Amino acid sequence: MSEQVSVNDLLTVIITTSVTPSAPSTELLEAILESFDRHCPALLSCNVIVVFDGYDKIVPTARLKKGQVTPQQAENFASYKQNVKNLILGRYQRHGEGSTFTNTHAKAEYGSTRGDNEVSYTISQTCDKSVTFIEPSRRLGFGLAVRSALRATETPYVWVQQHDWALLSDLPIEPMLQIMKAHESDLEVPIKYICLAAVRMLSYATSMDVARFPALRNLTASLTGDFSTASYPDAKVPLTPMYFWHDKPHLASTAHYLSRVFPTRLAMFRGDFIEDKIGQRARAQMKEGEWNKWATWLYYPDGGKQLCLRHLQGRTRENATGQADRAAMWKQRNESRDVEKESSVVEMRITSFLSFTLLAIEPCFTTAQRLGTPSYEFLYTVNASLGERWPVGDYGQGSRVVIPITGGTFNGPRLSGTINNLGADWGLTDSKGVFFPDTRYNLRTHDGADIFIQTAGPTQPDGRTLLRGIFQTGHPDYEWLNYIVAIGVLQRPTGDHKGKYVLIDMWQVSLPCESQQGEEDCRARIWAHTADTSWNLASGIKLLEITVVHSYYLANSQESSPLWRRRIISTIPTSKLGAFYTVCRVYTIMVSQIVMNLSSLLFPSLLQGSHVFSETGVDFATRCADFATSLQLPDTKVWFTQHVSPGTKITFPDNHETCRRPEQVVDVELCRIAMSVATSPISNISFEAWLPSNWTGRFLSTGNGGMSGCIQYEDIAYGVGLGFATVGANNGLNGTSALPMFHHPEVVEDYAYRSVHTGVVVGKQVTKQFYGQDHTKSYYLGCSTGGRQGFKEAQDFPEDFDGIVAGAPAFAFGGLMSRSASFWAIDGPPGSPSYLSLDDWDMVHNDVLTQCDRLDGVEDGVIEDPNLCQYRPESLICAEGQTEKCLTAHQAEAVRRIFSPLFGSDGNFIYPRLQPGGTHGFHYVVNDNPFPYSTEWLRYVIYENADWDPSTTNTKDYEAMIEKNPYNVQTWKGDLSGIRDRGAKILHYHGLQDGMISSEISQIYYDYVSRTMGLGSTELDKFYRLFRISGCGHCAWGDGASHIGSKLINIGGLDPESNLLLAIVRWVEEGIPPETIMGYRYVDGEREKGVDYKRRHCRYPYRNVWDRASDPKDPDSWSCQL
Repeated sequence: MSEQVSVNDLLTVIITTSVTPSAPSTELLEAILESFDRHCPALLSCNVIVVFDGYDKIVPTARLKKGQVTPQQAENFASYKQNVKNLILGRYQRHGEGSTFTNTHAKAEYGSTRGDNEVSYTISQTCDKSVTFIEPSRRLGFGLAVRSALRATETPYVWVQQHDWALLSDLPIEPMLQIMKAHESDLEVPIKYICLAAVRMLSYATSMDVARFPALRNLTASLTGDFSTASYPDAKVPLTPMYFWHDKPHLASTAHYLSRVFPTRLAMFRGDFIEDKIGQRARAQMKEGEWNKWATWLYYPDGGKQLCLRHLQGRTRENATGQADRAAMWKQRNESRDVEKESSVVEMRITSFLSFTLLAIEPCFTTAQRLGTPSYEFLYTVNASLGERWPVGDYGQGSRVVIPITGGTFNGPRLSGTINNLGADWGLTDSKGVFFPDTRYNLRTHDGADIFIQTAGPTQPDGRTLLRGIFQTGHPDYEWLNYIVAIGVLQRPTGDHKGKYVLIDMWQVSLPCESQQGEEDCRARIWAHTADTSWNLASGIKLLEITVVHSYYLANSQESSPLWRRRIISTIPTSKLGAFYTVCRVYTIMVSQIVMNLSSLLFPSLLQGSHVFSETGVDFATRCADFATSLQLPDTKVWFTQHVSPGTKITFPDNHETCRRPEQVVDVELCRIAMSVATSPISNISFEAWLPSNWTGRFLSTGNGGMSGCIQYEDIAYGVGLGFATVGANNGLNGTSALPMFHHPEVVEDYAYRSVHTGVVVGKQVTKQFYGQDHTKSYYLGCSTGGRQGFKEAQDFPEDFDGIVAGAPAFAFGGLMSRSASFWAIDGPPGSPSYLSLDDWDMVHNDVLTQCDRLDGVEDGVIEDPNLCQYRPESLICAEGQTEKCLTAHQAEAVRRIFSPLFGSDGNFIYPRLQPGGTHGFHYVVNDNPFPYSTEWLRYVIYENADWDPSTTNTKDYEAMIEKNPYNVQTWKGDLSGIRDRGAKILHYHGLQDGMISSEISQIYYDYVSRTMGLGSTELDKFYRLFRISGCGHCAWGDGASHIGSKLINIGGLDPESNLLLAIVRWVEEGIPPETIMGYRYVDGEREKGVDYKRRHCRYPYRNVWDRASDPKDPDSWSCQL
């Protein structure tokens, strides 16, 4: 039997594909099959299963990640599937076999057994089963698509292939399979999964993903090497352990895949990616010493320096017709933009309030530029990721190094897109030690145009580099780049980020006006003058006088500012402009002083949302670029600044993978500042400030979540989008594990309180230096750990904020960790008498609703007030002879204990019950493993013993956490007089479906503050209000009217009645406290389908009561009653 037949007996190729912009073209799959043919022909001899992942609905605007496609994309996808079938049959069908297919039907189940949680699909197979097509009726998502294919697989191994990753290097598939067979039962060195290296996985064995963890580092050192088998003695297959389960092309054991990744229907939900759902959990277990049960490896040729995969950008890549259509569209837009640009130069130069009030004298500041000095137009900002540098050596005139440019993005007003993994910097350090980059790489615009760029220039003493840029492209919409002079400024990050990426701002140099005729043409374009009307110095003075009045009119009208500017300037003939400039010089200082003095008195609304820069003529992008060197603060190091245009997708290539925040789209222009701030001689925080050009004068700090060392970029984007100067920090650690706290009390101190407080102090200084003035009001927004951080600030640093929004606070921290740890002690591991599976817990939840949902009079899946629910799990105890859909007595006792308060060995209260109906996040807390947060807190902080066993958890552990209370992380002070006395406000909210932090702890704390301060609710409500949000899970989402503006993903309305952040602003600045918070519920929980209903949520101790007569979806049918 030939080797390839042997491969065919062992291996099935699984290809997943879905709706792509390039459809109906098959160019993506053609590129993949071509890479198979070039680098691993055996993959073309195996049986193949192709899964055509479908879509959910047809909409006007596509959202492919949500399963939403346009009518044209739906039509293209139908054609695409047929084209793919023809392609696959042509490459994989056995010679001499016909194209007869057998059809069967199956279902992909997911999640709980409640509801319609299944997707039907059709399986079409050739008679010899060499080719199989799976076509689901709806969208599955990558995870369920792979599982459906695995169930149709008859070979012991599979090659899993996404539709936009191509091979770049030869793959020894035959010896790989034999090695996997040989190690199939090896308990010490199991090999059940082998992934190929993409850019970010190069040199993986020595990367920070491994090196920071001693256990992983030691395991890598012991296992990395060349593997071989007797079948292929001369073939050496280099492998290194990998501590993640990636979706990128990989080889895996079929049985291992099904048992480890898909053990139950709850393992994967519709739309999930495996690496998102399973990868993080797998890595967490591997760091705990359980790598063997996952047995994941990385193919590691050339010591990890050889790139094996190339990403084809399937999500954005279009076919030739689509590229041509988009090119035509952007050409038209660019031409329109050029016309608009010529008519609004002034608008682009000054964006503040003074752009109106000093309109008439603006030419005074720019005459020299227009007549003799070139000007600059911002092109784009580049964020380029870099590979490992390769020294070439010293050749007598300097030392050269090659730095691969592996990817990235660029964003600007006229062009944006991605950087291809196709280029490098061949930089030279000369004999004087000055580094001269010499780059050549390729840009691909969002509309499919390829642009070659070459840059070079000297590095300056401050570390930045000046660049000259040359572009080459054949695309008609961008050929103007071939004829421009471009300059750039390159910034490099420092610290841990050094050498991983660079930021570059690029500008186009524009000619000044030349001859007299050219000058008049230029001025005509700029000022759009249309008539030679009578004008003199007196007219100029009068013009200056009416400018302020027109400024106020414009700020309060719908008339466009460029139109009004043209009306003003059109009264000035060219022959009189010289005299007008003279008037400008006389009145410039006088008018600006008058405006600055009177604006706050006459037109206060003008200053909201439009900060006045003190340096006239300095545009926002330039100020941002210069700020990296001008910002000087003690104990800080600026990594970089980045000017961000509206609509930009910011990527975070260095964000820890467990943070799961690879990118964030922002809707406003901002300056992003990334820096490190020392909190002690041996500790620091990573800190970012996002400063918008439309600053309202307000400052906002954000919090964190869990044990997290993750900046919550989505919260920063939320704040900056509403005009706040917004900051966030990483709690003094990276990633979601408490391991960095092990034997590092300074990191524990950062986590307990110091990170947020330091970020506030530094953030306010950064804001002041950037804008040139103090903030007007300061605010805080956070939930979970972020909620605890907000109350820590209120208790210990009340001067930091004027208003605090704190949700689902993790205060009574030792009690919360005890409660979370107790679930494992109560429920037990699989196989224990009290253990409940996730399906069992779903059954319990349904029974909770059966007993308590109708207490409020409305059966809607939401318990309006869980305080009224006293759940009895005994109703589920199995009858005699019953074995399914019921509980044993041991299980019912476990449920009862979880829905009961937790007490210590001496009978002292530790933490309240999980409130009935609390499902959101519950499966993360109660599952087949101990809760990681409480386990790591006990191991690394309380006991400082990495070998502590969570299976021994008991009341002594609970008491140890409460007693040790490092840096008063408990956050349980009842005296909020510091907030009251300075006139600050607190909005506290908690979802009543929260399955991670009991909502009852918030009620207990409110009552504790009331007793401590001796204040009833009437007095307490003057500065502190608690809102209980029915149908809301942990911080957001849920089955009820849970959208209350607590987070970017949880926006309902954009008014103070229905948005917590805007409510705190109105309370602080206008003295109007929120009586209720209006929540939104969307149809099927999807915003795109519109509002299902709204409901006002009451402040504690009031509760929501239905009138039992009106439509319960009418918010007026509910009232707040004691």
